[in-house]
Amino acid sequence: MGLLDFLFKKPNESNDKASNDKSTWVDAQYIKDPKEKEKFLLSLTQKTKNPIDLHFTYNQLIDLYYKQRDEWNHALSDCIKYCKKDINKMDEIIREFKKDPSYKKNGSLPRMPSFERLAIIYDKQGNYQEAINICKKAISYGLNDKTKGGFKGRIERLEKKLN
Repeated sequence: MGLLDFLFKKPNESNDKASNDKSTWVDAQYIKDPKEKEKFLLSLTQKTKNPIDLHFTYNQLIDLYYKQRDEWNHALSDCIKYCKKDINKMDEIIREFKKDPSYKKNGSLPRMPSFERLAIIYDKQGNYQEAINICKKAISYGLNDKTKGGFKGRIERLEKKLN
């Protein structure tokens, strides 16, 4: 099997994809039903040991819950919960990313959406100081949200809202 075959292969078409021990967060992209996707990803959080795989599983849950925030009563609180779980594992996640050859080549970490998403949620809720704290934590890890002003610019905008 070539690299492209591996990257674009669909998961087994069994009804219980999560029971397949080789299933990963990559397989979730093929699940269209949000409830089925949630069930699949939650099962992965229980069995995934690799910090990078867990990080990407959390990212998929964060994205799913944020998109469902107007449909599911629990979605926004679960989105916040998985942002915090991802952020709490950041030391371990970054340590693993730094072992990757692509990091060694270009010296930069990938985007860590949990910080940006949580800052946006806190901002929309009017919890400006919490949003600022999340941005400062992202900066302490050397992260950039890839916006024009980055996390520093976000902090400046949030500080204006505090006054």
